[in-house]
Amino acid sequence: MHVLSVLRRTVTTAAALAAAVVPALALAPAAHADQARALRSGFTVYTNERNVPTPGLENFGAVRSTVAYDYFHLTCDAAGCYSDGGALPTEDAYKAKILDYVQQFHGGPTDPVVLDFEPIALTEVSGPAATNAFALWKQLIHWTHEAMPKAPVGAYGYDWKTTNIDLVKKLHAPGLLDFFAPRAYFDKTPGMTGWNSNLDGALANDHAIAPGQPVVPYISPSFSGNTGTGYLDGTQIDTIFATLKAKTQGVVVWEPDAKGPAACGWFNAFSANMGTLTNTASHGPLTAKATTPGGDCTVPAGATTTVPVTFTNTSSAATAATTVQAPGGLPAGWSVTWSDTSVPALAPGAACTTSFTVTAPAAGPDNTALLHQTTGLGDTRFAMVAY
Repeated sequence: MHVLSVLRRTVTTAAALAAAVVPALALAPAAHADQARALRSGFTVYTNERNVPTPGLENFGAVRSTVAYDYFHLTCDAAGCYSDGGALPTEDAYKAKILDYVQQFHGGPTDPVVLDFEPIALTEVSGPAATNAFALWKQLIHWTHEAMPKAPVGAYGYDWKTTNIDLVKKLHAPGLLDFFAPRAYFDKTPGMTGWNSNLDGALANDHAIAPGQPVVPYISPSFSGNTGTGYLDGTQIDTIFATLKAKTQGVVVWEPDAKGPAACGWFNAFSANMGTLTNTASHGPLTAKATTPGGDCTVPAGATTTVPVTFTNTSSAATAATTVQAPGGLPAGWSVTWSDTSVPALAPGAACTTSFTVTAPAAGPDNTALLHQTTGLGDTRFAMVAY
């Protein structure tokens, strides 16, 4: 049974919300706001993934995080706030749904939770409705912290807007929101100029509201964050990563997918950027170039495919004979076997060829894999998509 069907259909006003919020906060342990709710240090890439198969971006070094959607269909007007037009959820119903989303997205107890309640975002309401929404936000943020006491909590929004900025500032007071999670999806129009403008506006507002709080924007490999609109290319992904690394504390990749050759541009660029961030970038005088039969990053799902590989000595000195190491860390259902692991001594600029067979799962949790083509003289990353 839908949890809301058993709730009494009433209107909750700002005054009633305030009366409920104050006692709840007063009863919270004194140390609650001091618990470990910090984001990871450095520039961290988070990923929201739940629909099988997923790209499995954690296999490339991303960290799972949770987004809590507007399951209760929250709205506010001058008279009060509502869920599906009626009574707001109980504390137990709300906390249960937060924990359900954490399970869906496989978030850890200390990994961020982002509240995506766009109809009541303070930039989207005005007048008494904003006052009511503010009181509701305080209650919901408090309940989220109670449900996930060690997880930092942020709110997805349109941070370049200044509507109700004073109320937004109060939501980023100690014990409430811990970080900003602005929309930073790339729209075809107005393109990179518009993207940079919105990002800079969001950062200016966020830094003015809470100078010490991290900003972790939401991005997507799809235009406007909508699957089916096409994928960004590798250059666009590289530009977005370079900009965000210089200006923010991290990024959340929202519900990404990788379906077919069209995904290779964003996916290869993402893999290369993650190699840099995790200090596992391709390196060494001995480099490898793998080429799938289709000439892209894809291999057939549910099949075994032979992939030719060319090892080249890119240095100015001869390289000693070496061997290809057995691959490790492949996702469930993936397997790789080399036809010949021996790489002979190579003069500068010389090359040799070998191959590996890769078996990709027909179905499984992840439809991508990262293969490290590692020898004693270097390592080359090769990202694959099963399709």
